[in-house]
Amino acid sequence: MSAEKPEIKKVRNNVVTVDLPYVEGTETTNLSVAVAAAGTALTVLDNQGLADNDYIILGVPGQERTEIKQVDGAVTLGTAITSSAVTFPHPINTPVTL
Repeated sequence: MSAEKPEIKKVRNNVVTVDLPYVEGTETTNLSVAVAAAGTALTVLDNQGLADNDYIILGVPGQERTEIKQVDGAVTLGTAITSSAVTFPHPINTPVTL
């Protein structure tokens, strides 16, 4: 089965808008602790299904300050994820999608 590829919709100044295809069964969770800009330690409700080198979306696609980051460390079952440094601060309950 081939996955749908994301499509660049628009580039304006330093903002790139990407149409991300929805994949049924995608793992989702939420931040249970806020993370500051440049933070790498994410605490979520449940990290099941995530693994080192996976890409995650923090926020809601299409909204400002939503970003894609890579999981940057082994994931042990629980609530912790280490990622590449986030660019923007994210409050509690920010969606995190695989």
